[in-house]
Amino acid sequence: MYKKLFIFSFFLFIFSYSSVFAIGTISSFTVSNTTAFSSQLISLSWNGADVSGYSLSVSCASGVKVKKEDGSLYPCDTKLATSGSSADSIGFYLVNISGSIKNINFKLYPNSTDGSENTAGVQSQSVTISPSAYPLSSVTVSATTTTSGAPLTVNWTGVDLDGANIILTCTDGVSFSSTSGGASLPCGTLAFTDKLAGSGSASLYFKNTNNDNTTVSLRVLPYIGDGTYDSTHSTTVYFDVASDKVLPFQILSFSPSQPKIASGDTLTLIWSTKYTNGVNLKADCTDGLSFSLSTTSGGQTINCGALFTDTYFGPNSSTGIIINNSSKETKTAYISLLAQLPGGGFDGINYRKIFVQVAPKGETVIFNGTTNNSVSNQTTSINSSVSNSGKLISPRKKFTKILVFGVKSDDVSALQEFLYKNGYYPEGFITGYMGSLTTKAVKKFQEAMGIAKPGQAGYGNVGPATRAKLNSL
Repeated sequence: MYKKLFIFSFFLFIFSYSSVFAIGTISSFTVSNTTAFSSQLISLSWNGADVSGYSLSVSCASGVKVKKEDGSLYPCDTKLATSGSSADSIGFYLVNISGSIKNINFKLYPNSTDGSENTAGVQSQSVTISPSAYPLSSVTVSATTTTSGAPLTVNWTGVDLDGANIILTCTDGVSFSSTSGGASLPCGTLAFTDKLAGSGSASLYFKNTNNDNTTVSLRVLPYIGDGTYDSTHSTTVYFDVASDKVLPFQILSFSPSQPKIASGDTLTLIWSTKYTNGVNLKADCTDGLSFSLSTTSGGQTINCGALFTDTYFGPNSSTGIIINNSSKETKTAYISLLAQLPGGGFDGINYRKIFVQVAPKGETVIFNGTTNNSVSNQTTSINSSVSNSGKLISPRKKFTKILVFGVKSDDVSALQEFLYKNGYYPEGFITGYMGSLTTKAVKKFQEAMGIAKPGQAGYGNVGPATRAKLNSL
């Protein structure tokens, strides 16, 4: 009897257990997008039967971060329990900073009514993620030209980056380090052994053994992971490295806008120099002549025999002066250009002097647009004549290539010379590098010629329309 009672109890237990236990299954598991951009929200939805909960895992991929909707990171290749509801959903942001397309797999595991995982009932979804197009939102440098012995700071802002690094293009005569007087860092490859911050800055010291300033390029590369960097989505900046050599200054050119003016007229003085940080001007004393800076240049009276300014003018620039002639005859004004010395002051020995005829008040002076009264060093190709006749001075060569910011070539030098000689580029830096000042001068030319204006395509660049106008002159 006890045996029969035991058997009855056993079958009753089995029956009771089977009536409670059920194997969990997934009825559906869907994803909102099977292809997506980096940082695009992806939603996963599911429902099932006889489940007590689910576990979800997301595959790992180099350079990909999985973020929950609240912005926190979701661990990859790890099963994490979701809610116990039979139907539920979850959202993720997939951030791809790898520089290439990546596939991410999601696996959903159902838990049976007894809490055990039904591995055989797993379902999966896959999403293809495009790389972030702009992992670096900005890269800037603290100066367009370095100062010998002083650091240049490179700043960058990364988007979801864990690191970055720097590559400096190898340039003859130029080296750089992370500390003043420290060991040189390698060029043409990663400058730093360890990754830098995803958003941060680096102070760099440069040396330049060349005679002239040298334009270099520097790239900031986003860090992917596993010691690799994304060169495809790097950002490049250009700047000039100042020469460390102290060379004798050169006055390349110094000329008036016209050889003769009437009393009270404004005369523009234009100059170009090399190996000096600034210049000053001085007018000889001549009976009947008095001088003052034009209103646009300050307007103050200039004493003859004294320097025009207590500070200095730029090394490649211009200024306007007014000359009055109180006599009844034409007078000759003599004006000298003096270069600033490295230790301060100005060189009163190796100056350059020009002369201008000043007619008495009331006499009409007609200028035909040419002047040969200029002093220039034979090493320069610049003719600083400025045309006031309305006819532009032609470029020295025909342009065949598109010129945009960052280009360095002889075409850019020819463009700078043209813009300078025709008054669109008062700074007069003939560097061969298409920088912000040259771009500004191109914009002035385009607006004057009706080629382009702000907001239009090609504004500031030498494209087909601008090139055609230049070549027609």
